[in-house]
Amino acid sequence: MFEQVASYLLTTFLRQGSIAQSSLAKRHNPATIERLEASLANIATQIAIGSDIAARHPGVSALGMQRLLDAFRNYKGDIENLLPAAVDSQDSYDRFVTIMRRINQYLFPVFTPDTIIPLHALIVVQWLKGFSLSRMIERNIDYHRRAGHLNCRS
Repeated sequence: MFEQVASYLLTTFLRQGSIAQSSLAKRHNPATIERLEASLANIATQIAIGSDIAARHPGVSALGMQRLLDAFRNYKGDIENLLPAAVDSQDSYDRFVTIMRRINQYLFPVFTPDTIIPLHALIVVQWLKGFSLSRMIERNIDYHRRAGHLNCRS
């Protein structure tokens, strides 16, 4: 919850240059708003992404986006490796696993636990290939039956 509140405050600050005129400022002690302003101003100096980008992604931390941007800028490999691969390519699945791990590392840990990221990536690839939800569920059940994880019968 604090991550989302901080994201909202920072985005508001980046967009307006202040939170003093926002509706939340009217409900809080001016000294508290002044301290928040000073902290946000300090943080804003570390942010190179534009306020327009931050505003278009209100639930995503601008600091997280900055960390991701820095990671992309510091990436030493082939820049093409940072892009999702075409869903019909050999490395599509692996790229989605890597993308989800980057999201966890730099933005916010949404794909948790880390051990389930491969399953998330598989679902994304299957969805992008046009599999229906019923087909994805059926394939998952079949996999678990073959692996001995399910003892039920249809």
